[in-house]
Amino acid sequence: MERSRNSTKSVLRSQLECEFARDGIEPLAKQLLEISPTTAETTDLRNPRRVIRAIERVRSGSVDPTYTPSKSTHSPFDHYIVGLMIKRAVLHARIVERLIQWTKMDGNKRSNHFYIRDIRLRITLLVQLVIRK
Repeated sequence: MERSRNSTKSVLRSQLECEFARDGIEPLAKQLLEISPTTAETTDLRNPRRVIRAIERVRSGSVDPTYTPSKSTHSPFDHYIVGLMIKRAVLHARIVERLIQWTKMDGNKRSNHFYIRDIRLRITLLVQLVIRK
């Protein structure tokens, strides 16, 4: 059963690809609009691969031609806005304090505490923050 369905799909795809090569995308787009307007709405009708795949799916029965996707405005996920709730001056002071502590560490602690690339980035950012202050 599965093998015959796959061979039917490949025959259908070959036919559609031949139609595209011969006539272009417009007749295929019209065909999709006729057999399933709802699928055509959600398909990029300028993209031959997508149009061919959509026609193939509708004709093979793997998609209901009358199916309309729900366009809910409500997200199915909970989302949160995360941000710092601290005054900028306090944040800068803490950063400078950490920079001072970091410079007082001996070499072994410092190298174990940060990666070299991370250190360069942090120093650059911290120096810029101190200069702006």
